[in-house]
Amino acid sequence: MGEPVKKDNKVNWYAAYTHSCQEKQVAARLASLGVEHYLPIRKEIRKWSDRKKLIDAVVIPRIIFIHVRNAERSPLFEKVPGLHHFISFDGPGTAAVIPDSDMERFRALVEAYPQELSITAEKFTKGDRVVVLEGPLKGREFTLVKASGRTCIASGLGILGTALVSFDAANLQKISNDLSASGR
Repeated sequence: MGEPVKKDNKVNWYAAYTHSCQEKQVAARLASLGVEHYLPIRKEIRKWSDRKKLIDAVVIPRIIFIHVRNAERSPLFEKVPGLHHFISFDGPGTAAVIPDSDMERFRALVEAYPQELSITAEKFTKGDRVVVLEGPLKGREFTLVKASGRTCIASGLGILGTALVSFDAANLQKISNDLSASGR
């Protein structure tokens, strides 16, 4: 995950920074322009001194995922107030591409386990490949990791780090190298 941009005409996923507290406004503007995007949201209870309220909270503050062609990225800055810059490896113009398969796994994690999801700056590159046996992620492959003493499944987000969800190890099955190589 997190490959340099290629000079082709393919539509890719990119992670972009927004100005502080502008994620939802950027998402609304992208929607009005017909630009495919993904803003991970979860329900959270916020407490004030006089009340509690259920709100839609952004999972990764200041980050929105945008699905466009490389040539369509730059014009977005003029059309979308609050969009700051695309996350890159080597400076401006070299935005990191998020493979479709990684984006699909990340979206599945957010949708299936929004409350349990946490984002860590650690990049997990080693670990057993596992398949989920039950529930909304049944049949999907992930990497098994340990984080803060918990068993978690991880989905890489390239230079953003890794999305983690605590998971019952009894609901996971290790995939042998032969099975994962065959595209299971």
